[in-house]
Amino acid sequence: MSDFYSEGIDDTIISSLDDAAQSTIDISEDEGEKSNAQSTIDISDDEGEKSNGGPIRNNKNTLSKVDEFFIRTKDFQKCRICANEYSGIGTTSTGTLKKHLEKNHPTEYQRKFIQTTINFPRASPYSRKENFEKSRYLIDWIVTSLQPFSVVEEEYFIKLLNQFDPRYRVPTRKYIQKHIITRFQNRRENLKYDLGKIKSGITLTTDMWTSDNNHTTFLGVTCHYVDENWKLKHFLLDIIPFHESHSGTNMAQVLINLLSELNLASKVLAITTDNAASMVVCGRKMKEELKNTFNNVNFSHFRCGAHILNIAVQHGLQIHDKSVEKVRKFMIKVRNSSKLLEDLKRIFKSQSIEFLSPQLDINTRWNSTYLMINKMNQIKVQANMLVAQHPNEFTNIYPDNNDWDNLNVSL
Repeated sequence: MSDFYSEGIDDTIISSLDDAAQSTIDISEDEGEKSNAQSTIDISDDEGEKSNGGPIRNNKNTLSKVDEFFIRTKDFQKCRICANEYSGIGTTSTGTLKKHLEKNHPTEYQRKFIQTTINFPRASPYSRKENFEKSRYLIDWIVTSLQPFSVVEEEYFIKLLNQFDPRYRVPTRKYIQKHIITRFQNRRENLKYDLGKIKSGITLTTDMWTSDNNHTTFLGVTCHYVDENWKLKHFLLDIIPFHESHSGTNMAQVLINLLSELNLASKVLAITTDNAASMVVCGRKMKEELKNTFNNVNFSHFRCGAHILNIAVQHGLQIHDKSVEKVRKFMIKVRNSSKLLEDLKRIFKSQSIEFLSPQLDINTRWNSTYLMINKMNQIKVQANMLVAQHPNEFTNIYPDNNDWDNLNVSL
């Protein structure tokens, strides 16, 4: 997909960077000066100062810095370090004496004059266009690493970017949000254009799940098609937040709206779902709507073969359900006890065998029950030793000989 950024940058869009930018202290001698160098404020004496032959003093009655290194009278000025002489006060300026120190006695010069210099970093910010281009990479990072928009307002994140590039101005979260939404909308338009170039029909697979973080339900839709080179292609078409009842009718309407928006209603040939009752209703409603509204009579709904097979296996395992349940309880017991888990690790270590962690099955993860039983079979020797050490911990939850026979049949 082509990126939504264009070569010509709209000043109206870019100007929001000014509001989001971090202010930069710019100290310069001339108001219009622009430089990446460091400005220096030099605290020194008045070279035009006059004296009657005694030690030179400035207007605030303080000794001149060069007095530490020179004997100064109206007749001569003599270096206390090398005895080099210059004309007297009023003839040779303090600037000449400082140059003598800088050239011939750099250590003393550095100690006295450089340490009294105040340095301020001065980095002129990037132009709006340059800053905008660099913000594109920040946006890419936020999107691809799933960062919250507020990351750009974190104090140490801003300090980090300023350390890497003092000229860069970090935008606000509102700016980031605005441009991510704009990028999404532009790429969605590009998606419509690319889908329009697909010459073959398309098929869909879909599933619904609930987020553990905010308990929001999403309907994921994947598109499959064969390109002009007869290669099977697929990509994520959309992830749709689902706030309504999870009925088949509601799901069918959401999917029909998506197909209509992307001009795919006449191209879609089939949809594959799991065997939930709501999905069966969804497939039937979609078939009716596509036929009546879009004159698509070729649409079909298929139930996932792997899901059907998994359901059959789960029902088959119920024959040995008590034996499988013992394995499950054993795994839970060991995983939830730090003492039992450490003892199991020590048993493996004493046998010089790599530790195999107890594994628990998950209802929604296909093949996980098989993997759990297989893991139990792999650690059988070590598990027997653990049970022998803690017999009271595993009463009625560890497989007996009959259970092991049942489990071997399942494998």
